[in-house]
Amino acid sequence: MLSIVVGATAVALLLLSAGTAFFLGGLLGVAAGGLGLSARRRLQAGQPGRPRQIRVALIIAGVAVSLALVAAVTWTVLEANGITRTDLQQALERERDRLQSR
Repeated sequence: MLSIVVGATAVALLLLSAGTAFFLGGLLGVAAGGLGLSARRRLQAGQPGRPRQIRVALIIAGVAVSLALVAAVTWTVLEANGITRTDLQQALERERDRLQSR
């Protein structure tokens, strides 16, 4: 089911980018939700479908949109306080180097 794939892609993008791709992740989450709602309408109209997959697709879409909103607020607050994505990258690299030197 396409809505599950789109929703899972949105969640993976948000997690792998540490939330910095919140705009694209949010758009993909909304698209997944739209596809899930469309599938649910088709099912209610009597067309064949799998209700559990539709429910899972809507849940994943909700998680993606929620993560995107949290990431958008978080990055907006961080950037308003002078913390940039570059700062995050440098901090992560320092931590990686510290852990590797053990």
